[in-house]
Amino acid sequence: MQSLNQAYEWLSAHFLGGVPADNVALIVGVLLSYVLAHAFQRIPCSMPAAKHLFSVVASAISYGIVQDHVDGVVHLAAGSVVAYILMRTLRGRAMPRAVFAMAMLHLSYSHIWRQVSEIQNGRVQQDYTGAQMVFVMKITSLANCIYDGQRRDQAALTSYQRRNAVAAVPGLLEYLGYVFFFPPFAIGPSFELATYRRMVQLDCRR
Repeated sequence: MQSLNQAYEWLSAHFLGGVPADNVALIVGVLLSYVLAHAFQRIPCSMPAAKHLFSVVASAISYGIVQDHVDGVVHLAAGSVVAYILMRTLRGRAMPRAVFAMAMLHLSYSHIWRQVSEIQNGRVQQDYTGAQMVFVMKITSLANCIYDGQRRDQAALTSYQRRNAVAAVPGLLEYLGYVFFFPPFAIGPSFELATYRRMVQLDCRR
């Protein structure tokens, strides 16, 4: 990690006018996602599990290693597991509410920790709250889509809700592939699980 940070500082000093090294790391991570996207596209759509696993590994490398946010990956992985357990165990309207409350409390803790760390150290260290905000939107959206898919009053749903409703909680690997999908992982945008599923199966529909 330290050698990467030194490389970012060297690039910044010699070619980028002295912009902060973490901004250089973000740019490198975004550019890397284009390369990873080409590899993702070449995984056969008949192997969705491989695509889900690729998403998780790609985000861990791009965000955790290249952008030096290992702590952020660990926090988001822990939040993902807790949210998944809530989706599996709770029923009715309580489920999306519990997922949202957990995610927002975790995000609030991260924001407070970042501010305290900045005051104590004079600089921001391990600020993964941007990716965590995208994470909050994605799992809250997924929880509500699952709730919509299990409602008895389907006629009351809007066309958008019907189009994105999820009939059952997805398997763990698909869920992690969606949450850790690498192109929008660090900066967004957020999107529904139904969109991710269409993306994974895109080549099969041609």
